[in-house]
Amino acid sequence: MAHSTAEGRNGHIVICGMGHIGTRLADLFIRLGEDIAIVALEIKHEDRLRELGDHARFVKGDASDERCLVEAGIGNARAVVAVTDDDMINVSIALLVKRINPRAAVVVRLFDQLLASHLESTLGIQRVLSTSAIAAPSFVAPVINDMIKSTFEAGGVSWNIEEVEIPGAGDLQDAAEQVRARGMAAIAGSGDDPPSLPSEPLRIIALRPLSARKKPGKQGGGWGLKARTFLAGIASWWNDSPRVVRLALAWFSAVIVAAVALFHVQMNIPVVDSFYFVVTIITTVGFGDYNLMNSPGYLKIFGAFLMVCGAAILAVLFSIITDVMISTRFRDVLARGASKYRGHIIVAGLGNIGYRVVRELVHRGETVVAIEQDEGCDYIAPTKDLCPVIIGSAKAEQTFLRAGLPGAKAVIAVTDDDITNLGAGLAAKRASASCRVVVRIFDSLLARRMHEGFGFDAVLSVSHAAAATFAGAVFFPDVVHGLVIGSSLFMIFYRKETGPARDARTNPDSTMETILFARKKGETCFSPCVPGIPCEPGDEIIGVRRRVLTNEALT
Repeated sequence: MAHSTAEGRNGHIVICGMGHIGTRLADLFIRLGEDIAIVALEIKHEDRLRELGDHARFVKGDASDERCLVEAGIGNARAVVAVTDDDMINVSIALLVKRINPRAAVVVRLFDQLLASHLESTLGIQRVLSTSAIAAPSFVAPVINDMIKSTFEAGGVSWNIEEVEIPGAGDLQDAAEQVRARGMAAIAGSGDDPPSLPSEPLRIIALRPLSARKKPGKQGGGWGLKARTFLAGIASWWNDSPRVVRLALAWFSAVIVAAVALFHVQMNIPVVDSFYFVVTIITTVGFGDYNLMNSPGYLKIFGAFLMVCGAAILAVLFSIITDVMISTRFRDVLARGASKYRGHIIVAGLGNIGYRVVRELVHRGETVVAIEQDEGCDYIAPTKDLCPVIIGSAKAEQTFLRAGLPGAKAVIAVTDDDITNLGAGLAAKRASASCRVVVRIFDSLLARRMHEGFGFDAVLSVSHAAAATFAGAVFFPDVVHGLVIGSSLFMIFYRKETGPARDARTNPDSTMETILFARKKGETCFSPCVPGIPCEPGDEIIGVRRRVLTNEALT
């Protein structure tokens, strides 16, 4: 079962699970100079890990097996990260760790976020995180603005991490002051080197607060857009209906119009009353207000014909309604109007990541159309409360036409299949060269290669987007977002000050902490912090910590 042991080591980090996120975490921790132990049924990059000698150990086996965890040195581990693909296994690992080594920091990956806060508060787990919740804003950012690197939420506020050009800045300190004047705070330079020419602008990675976070409702557009969408959906349904159904509806409509006109002229009654009289005949509930007792014979014959037709009209009408409700589930009738949309964003795939991408886009005021192949997908119902949902394969061109691809400004392909995402991205580029395309690829190395080779605006890996946040949470429980810039890991944190007033401090592990924004007690907005002005107890702060990545990456 075990090929090597980590017993007797102190202060190392145990990674349970070697999927995409586990592999990426191993890469980050090794580059940070941390000792690690990996517990998984299959160890990726095993040869590379062996070359690292004492810095990495691995145990092949079930990560929820106590014997494997003990062999990995869990009793004297500094931290444990449970990132298998099974929520229950991750929870089981957390329980074992807290029993064997209560001092160890435990970070758990959990798809079900309803359990997250409960586990953190009741079990003493340092952090419970969702890769999809962390990564979703990274898929949204490239379709909003090229300069936006990522977004996250903290303190009830949305935050953008943006690349900003500062012309005429003498150095990074000067650039940081100019960034602060724009209501932002500089995190770091966007590269390791200064501009090659003095005349070139400095590029700064900066943090910008957006707005108070609100629960997304149905996307906007007003009643005009809703009415046009409904009418367009009905028109599309009419065009797609069998010819016999359209002929039957046209015939019965003509009969009703002729009957209204005949009774209006021959019986000298108002048009509205005439229509009312026709409906009462068809539904066989009339002859209390108007009747044909004293009418000419031809009107009585026509009335009898209308009574007979009435049964057929109602039968056809109810069969059509039943067909619409059952065969197309009515949502398709409304969603078909999406083919007429312009300037919207198409999201293909409604899994954990796709649903959160839709929510983020709707929160930002974008018009969205979602595509999902599996009618039993758990996220279809909540997504329908936000935007139209097209049921169909993202591989099929017809599905994208129903979603209004010719008029879309962006396509985000985040299904659970790389080939489907690749095909969707290529179809979008063929339909419109100006359409922005963001594609999800599971393997982060392949994602980087595809970005260069296919001309997509962004090719992203969920594990790559989320790993830095997981790594940061291992070291500090208040980290809300992590990112790698150049050769450094930056960890953005949020907390309420409780101790003495301070501007910045050096932590015991020599990690420099810089306060970027503060919301004074009683205020509603965050403001950039001015160096030298301390934050007081009760203030809410957003700050950043930095650790240098020194070792060579695994991949």
